[in-house]
Amino acid sequence: RTQIEFDHFQVEGQRVAIGGLAPDPRLEPRADPLSEVEYQPAQADVALLMLHCGFEDDVPPEFSDPILTKSRVEQLKGIDYVFAGDIHRAHKAVVGHATVLVPGATERMAFGELSERPGFYYVELDGKQAVKLIHKDLEPQPMRRETIRTTDIPEEEPTDYVFERLHDWSSQEQMMQLRMEGPVSRDMYHHLR
Repeated sequence: RTQIEFDHFQVEGQRVAIGGLAPDPRLEPRADPLSEVEYQPAQADVALLMLHCGFEDDVPPEFSDPILTKSRVEQLKGIDYVFAGDIHRAHKAVVGHATVLVPGATERMAFGELSERPGFYYVELDGKQAVKLIHKDLEPQPMRRETIRTTDIPEEEPTDYVFERLHDWSSQEQMMQLRMEGPVSRDMYHHLR
């Protein structure tokens, strides 16, 4: 899509406009997600824009999806709040007239996020003014990552050994990642299920 369309709502006497743009898989890594995108400023008391992209201040160096820059946010006339989703940790920034909120994920999405705290932003508005803007943490599904060194696995009944370790470490409520590292003899490889 090349145009942002807004849906309009009446909420407690306030005119609220919400617009969004789906990610464009044709964009190059780190491209501007709003390049060549048109919009007419919404006729509303408050306008929100939702995007699936990273935000300039909040992306790791290896990030390869589109990135919304601060200079682009400053050009977004008539947009009061930008909600950007792609990065799985929360971030908030005020850029010129707009507030940028990266809510993060509501659940851990990968085992590399064991230290991340999932959640969402709760926002109460009075016109353009946020009277409440807080990030609410959620209790994530338990995750555990363990490693078995192949040199610790006995040649006799290697599968039983692995399952005993898994039984000790796992539970029904938890996502478990098991990594096996090290050399494996051909005989063990054929007996390990």
